[in-house]
Amino acid sequence: MKRTRILPALALMLPIAPIALATVASAAPVVQAARNSDIDGDGIPNGSDPDVDNDGTPNGRDRNVDGGTARSGPHRGRHVGDRIGNASPLELDIDADGLNDGACAETDIDGDGRPDTGAREGDIDGDGRPDDGVGESDIDGDGRPDDAVGEGDIDGDCQSDDAASEGDIDGDGLGDAATDEDDIDGDNVTDDSDSDVDGDGDDNGVDDDTDGDNSDNGSDDDVDGDGDDNGVDDDVDG
Repeated sequence: MKRTRILPALALMLPIAPIALATVASAAPVVQAARNSDIDGDGIPNGSDPDVDNDGTPNGRDRNVDGGTARSGPHRGRHVGDRIGNASPLELDIDADGLNDGACAETDIDGDGRPDTGAREGDIDGDGRPDDGVGESDIDGDGRPDDAVGEGDIDGDCQSDDAASEGDIDGDGLGDAATDEDDIDGDNVTDDSDSDVDGDGDDNGVDDDTDGDNSDNGSDDDVDGDGDDNGVDDDVDG
């Protein structure tokens, strides 16, 4: 019986195998990256998709914007994205647009189509708690409590709370100098009862701009920003 000589053939193929494996390995990250930029595979990039995970709940009402069971498309019936809720400190990019939620370039953290600094945005981090609600202690969802000494940008707009350009510290759409703004730093303690009205870490008694309206106390008609002019305020500095 004639024997088939396969050893030489195998010898010729062996050098090719590592090359093929290397090619697949190098291509894998590219494929993964492409897939992650459009989690639900509907052809709309995450950054502009009103329902990132295609679970039927618009981003603005979805407590996990970038993770859920797709209701249609190529991944219908399967879970796409992550399983980390918007409110979790482990969630660093809520809408999976490739921008870290703390980055200055990220102007719509929860991907609901409403700019974080806009008057219509009432829940910046999409955790289901209104920014001016009693249960919201971390407005921008960066993991630092709004009243923590190390939190220097409460609303996450990349403007320091002490900066002259920051006119709405808690990002609720009410200017810090507005007469109807009664909780400047959004910590759910009214300015009249707050020992640190502007949330900058300096107690009112030693803060040269108590209400954070960028007017030094010496020239401010309403030092503590409670709506009562100093002349009729029985507690001028808060």
